[in-house]
Amino acid sequence: MRRKTWLGSPLLTFLLALPAPAAEDAPLALVPARASVVVHLRGVERTRDRLVALLKNALPDAAPRVEERLNAVLKEGVNGRKLQSLSPAG
Repeated sequence: MRRKTWLGSPLLTFLLALPAPAAEDAPLALVPARASVVVHLRGVERTRDRLVALLKNALPDAAPRVEERLNAVLKEGVNGRKLQSLSPAG
């Protein structure tokens, strides 16, 4: 029994001494510290699909119009900025 404890202590010390991931790899590293609200989306298309599904359940009469407008905005862009380089999966 003592032998297992003796081998486990150095292994635990080694694992705790490993460097943590760099802060630059974190998605929030690009967000300014004074930002009031941060919204992290996991893919624009998935978010659109979830929003449309919510609207179809909550406001079935308005959902088709909102869906058409969302599709147009995603296709044409916002203020001349298109979402072409974003990964569909987020």
